[in-house]
Amino acid sequence: MQEVSTRVGVPLSCIVPVKNYNEELELDLSCDILLLSAVIQMLRFVDNYFDELSDRLSSARLND
Repeated sequence: MQEVSTRVGVPLSCIVPVKNYNEELELDLSCDILLLSAVIQMLRFVDNYFDELSDRLSSARLND
């Protein structure tokens, strides 16, 4: 994870390893919670990105 953080330039706290379920027949609650946490973190990041983008667009319109 540290190597990915360094190579990609993403903070280590934003890297969430997840398990691939492609061959699983039954769900694993402990793994499901980690996957759900990863999805929530991604959605929060996207929400923050769009909030910042909206703020920048609003500022640009005010400056025109």
